[in-house]
Amino acid sequence: MALYLKTMTGKMKVLNTFKFKTKSESETFSLALMFGGKVKSGQTISLEGMIGAGKTIFVKGLAKALKCEQSPISASFGLMKMYKGARFNLNHFDLFRLKDEEVPYLGIEEYMGEEKSVSVFEWGNPASYLYVRTELIELYFDLSGGDNRTITVSAKGEKSEDLVSKVYQLWRKRKK
Repeated sequence: MALYLKTMTGKMKVLNTFKFKTKSESETFSLALMFGGKVKSGQTISLEGMIGAGKTIFVKGLAKALKCEQSPISASFGLMKMYKGARFNLNHFDLFRLKDEEVPYLGIEEYMGEEKSVSVFEWGNPASYLYVRTELIELYFDLSGGDNRTITVSAKGEKSEDLVSKVYQLWRKRKK
């Protein structure tokens, strides 16, 4: 159920980039709940943005939607934390401190696409070379003053595009 845009030439184009605006931490958490309710087994999600922009709050919302036993904390010092969930497990990576050349030695690729799991990367750019192997949802968090955030979401792959489109439609209905 992807959204389509009619171009000037009359051709239909799939929209795979969406903007979500949240006005509080709780709205960012709610958006993550929506994503977590639609996410599929083996999904990879990458989160980018400034410190304090809401990435870890988003991971907490995903974990709640996946019915994880524990609420995630920043994985910055451990690089990776795994949370057991009733729907899916959550593999939470935080690559903030890493250089690109360090990532291949971590064995991250073993977890990407794992059945009954969702892999989420905060500061995931050093692992971007791995993203070509999987469908991907990328979120960029931008602070827009106060607690306001603009979250730009891009999807790569048919399942990811469909998922983001469904969440976008849910979000729009919720906001009316």
